[in-house]
Amino acid sequence: MSFQFVGVATVGVEAWDLALNDLAVVEGEGGPIVVAASSAAGGLVSFELGVDGRLEAVDTAAFGPEHLGEAVLGVTEISGTIQVIAGSTYGAGLSLHSIGSGGDLGAASALRGDPAVPIDSLGAGAPGAVLVGSAEGVVAHAGATGTALGKGVRLPGTAPGVLGDIPALALAEVDDAQIYLVAGGDTHGLTTFTIDGGTASEIGRVSAEDGIGIMVPTGLALAEADGQSFAILSSAAGSGGALTVMMMSADGAIVPTDHILD
Repeated sequence: MSFQFVGVATVGVEAWDLALNDLAVVEGEGGPIVVAASSAAGGLVSFELGVDGRLEAVDTAAFGPEHLGEAVLGVTEISGTIQVIAGSTYGAGLSLHSIGSGGDLGAASALRGDPAVPIDSLGAGAPGAVLVGSAEGVVAHAGATGTALGKGVRLPGTAPGVLGDIPALALAEVDDAQIYLVAGGDTHGLTTFTIDGGTASEIGRVSAEDGIGIMVPTGLALAEADGQSFAILSSAAGSGGALTVMMMSADGAIVPTDHILD
């Protein structure tokens, strides 16, 4: 298999076409919708992704005036509506943009109860579930409704100086169990947590200390194949990179199954 260049999609407005910081994918009525976060002067752009790999711009939505710095995105369902959550690296908090099945974007609204600190990374999954990473650590919020976050539970061992920078977060549902995944810049690995009765516990960790060539984590994706759930961690150092695949179980344990160098 080889990659083939297909094309470049733009909306023709510099503020939305430059300085893209993050991407999110939402299932639309006609196929996947790709949402891109541009510079602070711009906002969100939604694209339809065709079967030929080409992107067609659908809609744009400006960030609010309080949104500064780079944006990080998450997608979850809140009160029956799919919402794109945008966080700001300059501490402006979190904002919500509804997204329709055709890719139409709603205007920004503030998500109450969010931390007034720079947001480094976001994860979202089950309805109302949001995972927020900042310099103060990682907090899992459940049960968001309307424009308000649910009660937060801090994940242990994610405070400054433990995992280092947290470039990526994810929420996985494995056999109806919620698994919280945190990529650590200093540990060069992936750590999983579960929450029971309002108490979070670290369950598993796969890192360079296990003899796997994981570099500095750069991204995290989830996949399912043959009834199994997997986490895929990307990492890089210098001109090199790698993908590390780990199988997840409902108790939060992770087992490495493959590691590919770029």
